[in-house]
Amino acid sequence: MNTSKNYYRTLGVLPTAELIVIKAAYRALATKYHPDKWIGEESTAKQKMHEINEAYEVLSDNKAREQYDRARQKKEFDEYESENDATQDAFRSAEQAQRSDWDVAVEYYPDLDTIYADLKRTSFQLAFAFRETMLETKQFPAAKKVADDLEASFLKVYFGSNSKLLAFARNLIADGHKDAAKELNRAIYVLGTSADADLVIARIRKRFGPYEESVREVAETFLKHEWPSDAIRLIEKLGGTATYERESGLLRWREVIFVSLAGERRRFEREYELRRWVRNSVVPKVLSRN
Repeated sequence: MNTSKNYYRTLGVLPTAELIVIKAAYRALATKYHPDKWIGEESTAKQKMHEINEAYEVLSDNKAREQYDRARQKKEFDEYESENDATQDAFRSAEQAQRSDWDVAVEYYPDLDTIYADLKRTSFQLAFAFRETMLETKQFPAAKKVADDLEASFLKVYFGSNSKLLAFARNLIADGHKDAAKELNRAIYVLGTSADADLVIARIRKRFGPYEESVREVAETFLKHEWPSDAIRLIEKLGGTATYERESGLLRWREVIFVSLAGERRRFEREYELRRWVRNSVVPKVLSRN
């Protein structure tokens, strides 16, 4: 065990990750870097597998992990950094491998995709943890609470427990202001948890600039990924509302989406219908503005 290494970062998981998430991350990375599947220098694959195995050996063992965590508690916060592209690629491959299971879950609980997309805006590893937790524990009716708990743990690791600072950190990360988020993490580490939240926020805003996205920026963000959460964010940015409501179907209850915008109310039975309407009807009007 080498306590100077960040095993959580090696596996691309949060320090609060459950064992099921650690195992899933290990499988994803081991598949990516396995010498039989790796395309590239063999030495690179061997080195990565060594690092992955070393991290997994410690984090998958309760006693070893407790010892490792105690040794790392000298630091009050982990250093916040943007997520590793290679790790994200491995997790994307893992997602595709279990796509059919996730699609079945979403058929019965349509809000899963929206929750997942929202978490991904904050952290890819956070979204990965949510998805693995849902598929493993089957807590689908409590998905929102599970997601909120995971996100709260993630933010607390890097930004303390002050509610105002946590909300500010979430907005910074979700809107892509990673340098500002890193500075916020550093400020809290240096100043401590009792730091004046208003002072810290004002200082970071002054240094990195305002963070209010324009309607056009939100529309362009939606076009990049077409996430349902971005579609809803654009609708709200335009002064509208989007709500999920339950309706009684022939065989079971189902969730539909009601959108109110520019004096009109629309109903969508599927999120892809909402995304299509926003892409074809809403975004063109926004982007055509001078």
